[in-house]
Amino acid sequence: MSAHSVAVCSNAANAMVPGWSRLKASDCFAPASADGAGPVSQRHGIFLVILCLLLGIFCCISPVAATEIRVFKLQYANPDSLVRICENLFAGQATFAASPQINALVVNTDEKELFQQIEKLLAALDRRPATLRFTVKSAGDTRENLHEMKFRNGQFPRVNSEKTTSSRQSERNVIALEFARARFTDDQVRIYSVPGWFGDELAVVTTSHGLSVSGHLTEGGRVLLQVWYAEENGSTTESLLTELEVEAGQWAEFGGLAQGADQRQKTAEASGKGALKIANSKRQTDRRFAVRVDVLR
Repeated sequence: MSAHSVAVCSNAANAMVPGWSRLKASDCFAPASADGAGPVSQRHGIFLVILCLLLGIFCCISPVAATEIRVFKLQYANPDSLVRICENLFAGQATFAASPQINALVVNTDEKELFQQIEKLLAALDRRPATLRFTVKSAGDTRENLHEMKFRNGQFPRVNSEKTTSSRQSERNVIALEFARARFTDDQVRIYSVPGWFGDELAVVTTSHGLSVSGHLTEGGRVLLQVWYAEENGSTTESLLTELEVEAGQWAEFGGLAQGADQRQKTAEASGKGALKIANSKRQTDRRFAVRVDVLR
C-alpha cells in the first residue's frame, strides 16, 4: 500500500451507538508514512469499524424482559406446601422457592400479571388453618383356590377342590390442621441380638410403612388432597401417590393394590398308613383405598 493510502471509518456505525461522538475519517486513520509509522495503523482502524458495527447491532436488538423477584411473607400457610401448589398451577411461568426461616414464598418471573394472580391465591390460602379429620378406609377381598388329591392303598384317588372368598375392612381417622400431614402407618418392632463388649446385647429397631395424607380447603368448600406412601426404616422416605380434589364429607377412592397374584403353594404329605396327600393352592388379595375429609372448624 502506498504511503498516502487512507481508510475511512463508517459514520453509519457511529450513528447506531447512542452517546458516542461521531468519528471522523481523520480520527480513524492518518496517512501512513513510508516506514509504517502513524497515529493509527490500518489494522487498528478495521478493528474499530468492526467494533462499532457490533455495538450498533447489539443496541438495535430488543432487550430481554427483565425478571423480578418478590418475597411474599406468610402468616399461617406452610411455604413448602405453597411451592408445590404454585408449581402445579403456574408451571413454566415462574420459579418458586420456600424460605422457612422467615416463613415466606419467593417468586421469580418476568410476567408482571402473574404476581396479581399469586396475590389472590395467597389471600385465599394464607389464613388461619382449619381443623380437618382425615379418614382412610381399606377394603380387601381374599380369594383362595385349593386343590387336593389323596392316594390310599387299594383305593381310587380322591380329588377335592375348594374355593373360598373372604372380605376384610378397616377404617382409621386422624385429626390434623390444614397443610399438616396425617400419618396412617403401621409400626413394627424388631429385636436383634448383637455382640457387645460384655456379651450379647439387644437392639430394638422400629420400622413403619403406610400412607401420609395432607389437604387444604379450596373455593366452594372443596378439599385438595395429597396422598403419599410413607416408609421409615432408619430414614424417612415419602413418594407422592396421587393428588385429587374432593367434596368435604364424601368418600373418594384413590386406587387399589393387588397382593399375592402369583402366590402359589404346593405341599405333599405322607402318613404311616400308606396314604399320600398332594395339595396345590393359590391366593390373591385385592385391596381398595378410600379417603374422606370432614371439616371440624
